[in-house]
Amino acid sequence: MSAGGRDGPAVFDSAELLVRLADVDAELPGDEHIEIAVIGGAAITFLRAGRVTNDVDVISEGMPQTLRDAAARVASRHALRTDWINNAAKIGLPRLEPQLETIYRGERLTVHRAGPKYLLATKLNAGRPVDIEDAVHLAIAAGVTTREGMLDLLETAFPAAMLTPRVQYTAETGRQRRRRAPATRYRPLSTAPSRTAHQPPDGEARQHLGAIQRAFAAGNTGPGGWRRQVTRPVQATRLSAV
Repeated sequence: MSAGGRDGPAVFDSAELLVRLADVDAELPGDEHIEIAVIGGAAITFLRAGRVTNDVDVISEGMPQTLRDAAARVASRHALRTDWINNAAKIGLPRLEPQLETIYRGERLTVHRAGPKYLLATKLNAGRPVDIEDAVHLAIAAGVTTREGMLDLLETAFPAAMLTPRVQYTAETGRQRRRRAPATRYRPLSTAPSRTAHQPPDGEARQHLGAIQRAFAAGNTGPGGWRRQVTRPVQATRLSAV
């Protein structure tokens, strides 16, 4: 676990997260039993080698004050964010079954993570650089590795109004990186986490983003309009920024 202080709050991988969850478990009142479901980096640390995060995004209903208080006490001892267990990510979640899998079961606390397909939808929707890298790993785990598969997932998971150019760009970039990656590079964790190298942005995906941006500028945002644009062949386009 990296130290906090000048470099910011400490981060943790899947193994370290389990230790911190056990610490929280020990801090809870003896007659309490809390069950939560999580997404985000905390969930993905169990699927992507080397992935670290500094918080746990809870999507299940209810965040008891006893859980918040226990997490805060653990945070004070380990240089974590004071709100490292939080439910701030509950807005704009996918309309999918989360397919929960248990990652921690203690005496007073049980934690489940959402399944790969649900997590993939959240990352395609978010569209930050780290989300593209996460999407590659999640696509493998979810068995969604084609352009059509990712577009189908997006249309099922989110209202049309949420399918912005950035969302489609993320889907196409994830697909391209998966296609070009060595078969042994991306796979669910079966051993202790280890860090992986960052891959550069994908030029072909940027071409698709250019086509999507032109489609939106032309007003082709009706039902299926953006999809027709992103799935047709595109010419090389120079983008000043993404």
